[in-house]
Amino acid sequence: MQAAPIQAAKASPPRPRVLCVDDEPHVLSALRRQLRRAYEVTLIDTPDQALELLATEAFDVIISDERMPGMQGHEFLVQARLRAPNAERILLTGQADPEALALAVNESGIFRYLHKPWTDAALKGAVEDALNHQRKTLQELENRQKTEAQNFRFAEYNRKLSVKMQRSHEELQEATRQLQTTGRQIVESVLRVMEWTHPVIAAHGRRVAALVAAIAERLELDQEQASAAVQAALLHDVGKLETGARRTGAAELQGAHALSGAELLEEVPGLAYVAQCVRYHHEWFDGRGFPGELQGDQIPLGARLIAVANAFDHALYPTGKRESGGKSGALEEVRKLAARNFDPLVVAAMMEEVSKDSWTPEVGLVGIDIFDLEPGMTLARGLRTFDGKIVAAKGHVLRNGDVDRIRRLAKTNSIPSTLNISQNVDA
Repeated sequence: MQAAPIQAAKASPPRPRVLCVDDEPHVLSALRRQLRRAYEVTLIDTPDQALELLATEAFDVIISDERMPGMQGHEFLVQARLRAPNAERILLTGQADPEALALAVNESGIFRYLHKPWTDAALKGAVEDALNHQRKTLQELENRQKTEAQNFRFAEYNRKLSVKMQRSHEELQEATRQLQTTGRQIVESVLRVMEWTHPVIAAHGRRVAALVAAIAERLELDQEQASAAVQAALLHDVGKLETGARRTGAAELQGAHALSGAELLEEVPGLAYVAQCVRYHHEWFDGRGFPGELQGDQIPLGARLIAVANAFDHALYPTGKRESGGKSGALEEVRKLAARNFDPLVVAAMMEEVSKDSWTPEVGLVGIDIFDLEPGMTLARGLRTFDGKIVAAKGHVLRNGDVDRIRRLAKTNSIPSTLNISQNVDA
């Protein structure tokens, strides 16, 4: 009989550290006995030694007796507070005079005092209350620091955005006028080509553009800026017509389509700003993106909008066999990337837009290799052989027999190797 494999035990979290200071050995022994099961307990018999230890080691709770030779307990706790400001302090006292006790407590800023003799329940309750208070205090401090930092970033962003919008207003006006004449016609022509040759990319571009338009409205961008961002969103993946539609994890290859698309659009009069947005839509807000390693408001605003909408759409409509996590899953993926990848104001606007009850994802489009087909999938486009014979109509739900027949045709090179399948996503 084979022995069952031994599973490694999960590492338990570190126990809270408690420092006990008293000149009486029997008191220290009692404290250890009462606390050692739940906490890591360190015993010191003089305040001076305790202060030396606090200079090099961290503790969560410090318990001190009031009456000790050389230094009173509350005096020791005053100095301990300077060395370990995050540690909670508890004073043990036999003091009967309430005024003297209140003075000692106020001077040392302790969390709680216990009268001698104390009970096990009172001691353990005081330590646990102190730890809970410490956690709450540290969390409040962290939240306050985050809020202050975020408010500073938002204020600085608003200031810089205001200056940049003022400088570029005339340039954007001219770009928009040109787009209204030749640019828009060229964009629509390119889109029609994409919809015929690469319908999955074209559908992705239209969804990203719709979300960019909604984000721009929430950010109250003027019509010219919003129009340019939407045009760029429609064509942000146009370079994949040259570099190939398959996504890759290599940054150099993944970014090649952005460069190719920008170079194509730069040749079109009136689309200079649109080309910039396409070129830089893979830049990260912290400067670690590509191709230019731009950061913050160095990245064109339209590119920042596209970056957020593009990430959300890829998470909502994953490629291949990977299942969509629905709207909530896609939002969570964007949240994970937001701290370093994206403009926080753009992320906030996108979250507000997509979180509306009225916002529901449309049926997507995904390219599936024929040998990855499964019964129950729905054809997004009609399937014909290369010589024009109908195999299945648009909207047809594949059955077992359909899948087998399509695979047989694929082996004879009679049909494309990739089919366009409808992709339903949970709201």
